[in-house]
Amino acid sequence: MEEWSTLERDFPTKEKALKAAGIIQITESRLSSNPNGVQFDIETEIFEMDGRWRIKFRKVFAGYSTGCGSCSSCKESNLVHKKDNQPGKLIEFKRNKQKLT
Repeated sequence: MEEWSTLERDFPTKEKALKAAGIIQITESRLSSNPNGVQFDIETEIFEMDGRWRIKFRKVFAGYSTGCGSCSSCKESNLVHKKDNQPGKLIEFKRNKQKLT
């Protein structure tokens, strides 16, 4: 387990600190985890210090991901593949020639 890191910013209310802690938890876990390798969870705590709220967090090992766990969220038949021999469609931008006054 790693040591706790404290966020340098203070928050005026507990609600704002909880919202920021949730954002930290999601962002840090995405940055720390590898798609097909080591996975980490992020633990967060908020505490009050001198009338302001602070956040501390740490990275906790969760396990290894071996790749697709067949959750059925991305079936191969549902994916749309563009054929290489078909050109893209050009959508022209039409300007409004009427003057704005």
